[in-house]
Amino acid sequence: ALLVPTKLQSLSQNVCIENFDSMNNYNLGHARDVFTRLKSRMCSTGPSCFTEVSCPQQRNGSDCGVYVLLFVDRLIGMLLTLKDLVDFDFKECFGSSEINELDIIQKRSIMTYLIYKLQYKKLGEGIAKKLILCGKNDIKADLPKVNTYETHANVERQENKPNE
Repeated sequence: ALLVPTKLQSLSQNVCIENFDSMNNYNLGHARDVFTRLKSRMCSTGPSCFTEVSCPQQRNGSDCGVYVLLFVDRLIGMLLTLKDLVDFDFKECFGSSEINELDIIQKRSIMTYLIYKLQYKKLGEGIAKKLILCGKNDIKADLPKVNTYETHANVERQENKPNE
């Protein structure tokens, strides 16, 4: 689940907590507990309302973190396009658009690429390749035929290319 504090002008300066939960409010009790603790610790400046935002739902128990990252991506993307943030409705971020399997695969591929890139820089080429390449006795995973690493490498080369 992702909890987002918001300040609503129409409620003077009160803070609201928006709850995005991709597991059909599985974490609702914990989210409400965080809300209650924030409210009691911050006294009059604490959050005054708690809203469950309708958002895309995951189909398994292992994609929670990926969904949170996708939610944050969409929220930031939406907020960057707005001129006025007064009374912004978070439901507009998703509308009817669902997060699909390709979105999940893409986000996981990007994370894998970033981890590889950081390992490569820190450890050096020889050690990084030894850690990543499968040994004779390792089981190889059946991955989708998407070569995101190659795509990201090409994009990175284009970004680092001097202007002509």
